[in-house]
Amino acid sequence: MQGNYERRKDETLMYIYITTFSIIQAILTSNLLICICAFIMKRKKLLYRMPYNSIVVLLLLAMVRLFFPFYFGFSHVISFSQKSMQFLLYPSRCVFQSQGYYFSAFDIFCTVWGIGVIIIAFCYLRKEVIVTRFIAGFGTDMSKQEPYASILAELAAGHRRGNVFRIYRIPGVSSPFIRGVIQPAILIPENMELNEQELYYVLAHEVSHYRHLDTLIKQLLQLTSILFWWNPACHILNRQADLMFELRVDHTVTRNNRGTVLEYLQCILNIAEQACEPSEIPEYLYIGFAKKEDAGMLTKRVHYLIEKAENPGKTGAFVALLSAAFLFIASVTFAFRVQDYDTQTIYFDLTPQNSYIIEKEDGTYDIYHLNQYDETVTSLMGYDTSIPVYRENEYERRNSP
Repeated sequence: MQGNYERRKDETLMYIYITTFSIIQAILTSNLLICICAFIMKRKKLLYRMPYNSIVVLLLLAMVRLFFPFYFGFSHVISFSQKSMQFLLYPSRCVFQSQGYYFSAFDIFCTVWGIGVIIIAFCYLRKEVIVTRFIAGFGTDMSKQEPYASILAELAAGHRRGNVFRIYRIPGVSSPFIRGVIQPAILIPENMELNEQELYYVLAHEVSHYRHLDTLIKQLLQLTSILFWWNPACHILNRQADLMFELRVDHTVTRNNRGTVLEYLQCILNIAEQACEPSEIPEYLYIGFAKKEDAGMLTKRVHYLIEKAENPGKTGAFVALLSAAFLFIASVTFAFRVQDYDTQTIYFDLTPQNSYIIEKEDGTYDIYHLNQYDETVTSLMGYDTSIPVYRENEYERRNSP
């Protein structure tokens, strides 16, 4: 669709809009950030020299960009010729007709996208309900029994929220884990044998997850995977985040609590050895302590604790964060449009939020974008059917003083 790209100055800075290009740009930017994180995690030297918080920031930037695929009024417009960007225009320009309705390939994609989100969200919520009932029905509350109560009291001392945790011994899980954002529950396998020192490390580990907001971030990441279920990078993002959560908490526990790194590593390996039975609870619903079947993550955690220097290099973190920040800011500062230089018109998306149509008495249609006249057409074929259409006399009556 065509239109003159003219806008009053006072509207420019306040205007937020979404287009096909803004969605594509947001996806490409977030995927590139995820690829940077994946590259760092695949290279041991980089991973051990990078502070874990800097990688978490990269992952969060990728998630935020996916959630806000918008252009802003201050975005600088970069125009490309229609011919050079034809492959991107095809989904919205390829129009089909059925029983008097017009829809594009992009409309079909959005429909499938929406249906997929509904189905996956329903399955996720259903499993959440099943797990909650499973814990209530089969879990044994150990929160007030010793040594659980005294360890929790020690870990909660000095924290603003105090002791908000419940501890359950429960069958059907392979390793200790924590779930819940408002009312966190720490679940420990029913038959897992732990001495008091190991129990301390387990509870300190899970409490640290909660203190670092890992359970909240995990829920946001899961929401991202549901909304963008068709994007493989979102599932990679989830897995990378799980590893970074574990590395950060491992370092926190061994730095701030009693015991040594070797004792803590022995605890991890002991729990992984006992975690032989498959879990009845899906992994994406919780943050696990140590899973034997996930040997790759377990190996990285062990190496990270042993080989990581006391003061990780700050130069690499600064360069990575600066590059990510530049990429993130550039993705919202520059907006891409398709321009046909022969007619000096610019192509952009017309939506119900920024456009309307007036049907004239002679059968033609006047297109308005941002309350500015754009063009007159003889047919609405190819236009979004949800854009408001007013008859000429009706529109004049509504806007007369």
